[in-house]
Amino acid sequence: MQNLKTQFLLQLVTLLVILSFPVIAETSGKLQDNIQENNQLTKQEITQKTDQAENNTQKKAEKETIKESSLGTLKNLQRLVHNMQEKNAKLIQISKELAGLDETQAEELLENIGELQAELEDLKLRIESVATGVAIDDYRDKTPKKFDLAEEVEKLLQPLIYSLKAVTQDSREIEELKQDLEEVRYRKKLAITATSNLTNLLRKAEDEVIKNSLEAILVTWQDELENINNDSEIISRQLDNKLQSKGSILTATGEMFADFFKSRGVNFIFGASTFLVVFFLMRFLYFLVKKLKAKRKNKKQSTFERLTDLIYHVLTVLASIMATLFIFNLRNDWLLLGICVLFLVALGWVLIKTLPTMIEQLTMLLNLGSVREGERLVFNGIPWKVETLHFYTRLVNPELSGGRLNLPVRQLVGLVSRPAAGNEEWFPSNEGDWVKMDEGTIGEVVYQSPEMVQVRLFGGNLITYTTENYLALNPMNLSHGYRIQMVFGIDYKYQAECTTTIPRIMTENFREDLIKAVGEDNLVRVIVDFFLPNNSSLDFEYEVFLKGSAANLYEEVERTIIYSFANTCNENGWEIPFQQITLHQKKNS
Repeated sequence: MQNLKTQFLLQLVTLLVILSFPVIAETSGKLQDNIQENNQLTKQEITQKTDQAENNTQKKAEKETIKESSLGTLKNLQRLVHNMQEKNAKLIQISKELAGLDETQAEELLENIGELQAELEDLKLRIESVATGVAIDDYRDKTPKKFDLAEEVEKLLQPLIYSLKAVTQDSREIEELKQDLEEVRYRKKLAITATSNLTNLLRKAEDEVIKNSLEAILVTWQDELENINNDSEIISRQLDNKLQSKGSILTATGEMFADFFKSRGVNFIFGASTFLVVFFLMRFLYFLVKKLKAKRKNKKQSTFERLTDLIYHVLTVLASIMATLFIFNLRNDWLLLGICVLFLVALGWVLIKTLPTMIEQLTMLLNLGSVREGERLVFNGIPWKVETLHFYTRLVNPELSGGRLNLPVRQLVGLVSRPAAGNEEWFPSNEGDWVKMDEGTIGEVVYQSPEMVQVRLFGGNLITYTTENYLALNPMNLSHGYRIQMVFGIDYKYQAECTTTIPRIMTENFREDLIKAVGEDNLVRVIVDFFLPNNSSLDFEYEVFLKGSAANLYEEVERTIIYSFANTCNENGWEIPFQQITLHQKKNS
C-alpha cells in the first residue's frame, strides 16, 4: 500500500514537472527578450550619447572658430577705427591752422585736407566691409565699367613684366652702375683738366683782381673734383658689391633655373602634362571611331565627313590649350598664363597673315580644291596618285621603289590633279626593263625611285640619273617590243631589179641572219623593200620588228643588219656606190 502511494506521488511530481516546462520556457524566453531589449536600448543610448557628445564638441569648435574669427574682425575694426580717429584729429588740426595763412600755404593745406577726406571715405568703406563681410565697393558702385582692352592686356602682362624685371634686376643694376662710373670718370677728367688750367693761369697772373677771380673759380672746381672723387669711390664700391653678390654667370644661371623649377617648374609640368593627356586622349577617341568605321575604309570620304574631321582636329587643339590655361589659372600662375596668352596672340596674328593660303588648304582638306583624292598629279616632274588627302597627304607611285610620299597639304598649294585613265602608265619603265635614251645609251633599268634611276649598260657599267633627268631623256622602253630600221644603197646599174629580185633576195638572207642572231621566236616581222632613188644610189630599207624578250640584243640586231646587207651584196656582186667628186677642167682654146 505504501509502495502504491510512493509511486503515485512520484508520478504526480513527474506530471507537474512536465506541465511546468512550457511555463519555464516562456519565462526564460521573456527574460532573454528583456535582456536583448535592454542591450539594444543600452547601445542606442550609448550611440545617442556619443553622437550628442560629438555634436557638442563640433558646436564648441564652431563657436570657438566663430569666436576667434569675431575676435580677429573686432581687432581689425579697432585698428581701422583708431586710424580713422587719427585722420579726423589731423583734419581738425589742419582746419584750425588754415585760418591765419596766406593763399600759397592755404592751397597746400587744402590739398592735404582733400587727401585726408578721401582717405576717411575709404576708411569708412573698409570699416563697413569688415563689419558686414560684404564688398561694399562692388555693392554700391552701380556705374557699369567700360571694357578697356589696353588696360586688360596691361593687367595680364604685369606678372610677366615683373618676373622679367626680377630676373634681370641684378644685371640691369650692374649695367647702370657701370654707365654711372663711366660718366663720373669723364667728369673727373674734365675737372682735372679745369683745375690744371686754372692753376697754370694763376701762376702767370699778376693782376690781383684776376688772381682773386681765378682763385675763387679754382676753389669751386677743387670742391667739384672732391665730390666727383667721392661719387667715383661710392659707385665703385657699389659695383664691386653687386659683382660679388651676383657671383659667376654659371652660378647665377643655375640659381635662376633652380628658382624657376621650384616656383614655376611644377606648374609648367602640370600644364604640359595636361595638354598632352587631353590631346592624346582625344586623338585616341578619334582613332577608335576610325577603327569602328574600318569596314568603310575603301569608300571615298564625303565632304561632310571631311568637315567633321577638320572641326574635330581644331577642337582637339583648342581643348588641349584651354585645359592647360585652366591648370595655370587653378595654380594661380599668372606668369605662365600670360606667356601662353602671348603665344596664342602671336599664333593668331600669324594665322591672320596667312589666311588666303589657309583658305586654299582648307578647301583641299575638304576635297574641293585643285588637288583631289584619288586623282593623278605631277610633283617634281614625276606622276603620283593622291591616295589620301589630309593634313599629311599620301602620294603613291606603284612603279617606283619607295614610291610613297607623305607631304604636308601646304606643299600641294598651286598643283592641279586630274582623273587618271584606266590604262595610263605611272612611269615609262619598270625595274628589269631595257631602255634606249635620246643620247643613244642602251641599258637595263636595275633600280628606280623618286630620287634616282640606275641603268646597267652593256658590259656591266652602271650609270645613275636623277629621276627628273631620266625622264627628260625620253627613255624608249624596249622590253615591250621594238623596231629597228636602216637604209642602204646600191648602184643604179641594178635599176631593172630594184623592185623585184633584189628585195626578195635581201629579205631571205636578212631573215636567215636574224634567226641565227636572235632566234626565230623573237622575230615578229622582217621586211626589206625598195625605199627611194637617191642621188647616187638606189636605197633599200631594212626593217625588223622584235619582241621585248630580245631587248638585250638591240645592238646585236643592228650589227646583223649591216653584216647581212654587206654579205648579200658580196654574194650577188652588187656594187655599193660612194660619193664621187668630179672635177671639170676648162680646156685651153
